Amino acid sequence: DVDWRNEMIKPTSFQHTYYASADGGGSLVSYFLSLGTSFEASAYKLDKGNKYKPEVGFNKHTYRSNIDINLTRTTKVKFGVDGYITDRKAPGGGDTDELWRAQSKLTPMIFPTVYSDGKYPAMATGDASYSPYVLLNYTGTGKEEQTTSNVNLILEQDLSFITEGLRVEALLAHNH
Repeated sequence: DVDWRNEMIKPTSFQHTYYASADGGGSLVSYFLSLGTSFEASAYKLDKGNKYKPEVGFNKHTYRSNIDINLTRTTKVKFGVDGYITDRKAPGGGDTDELWRAQSKLTPMIFPTVYSDGKYPAMATGDASYSPYVLLNYTGTGKEEQTTSNVNLILEQDLSFITEGLRVEALLAHNH
């Protein structure tokens, strides 16, 4: 009689988030800088006796920098860069959705988490071909990284000497 959710899910998991920023400047140059990072632990119970030590979790690192320069009383240059880097680790047998599908299709009586001889259960084919315990702990770790960055450069010219409130901007941007 296996309660698959109880076998798979911890009662708590942790997320650590850190953020730092700085800004300042003077009449000619001003700046803003920020860095952030977030570490999210998995809510899944991993087998501590597993020699392969699979990892499951999500980490995100962010950055931003803005620099504004007053070239003249009426001309400004603005430079900005921002982006993030993510690192997602999931069970090698599929994403975590596969774990939920497997546990939702199994009845508590189909097979145990581990047989008495130490072997792990699996069926030939079908929607619930492996136990979620095996999918989580014995199929390795899949890793997905994603990086995004944006850079922009703006030239701003105040034309109030022609008409009050008139200004023109030129923008150059690159996304990667």
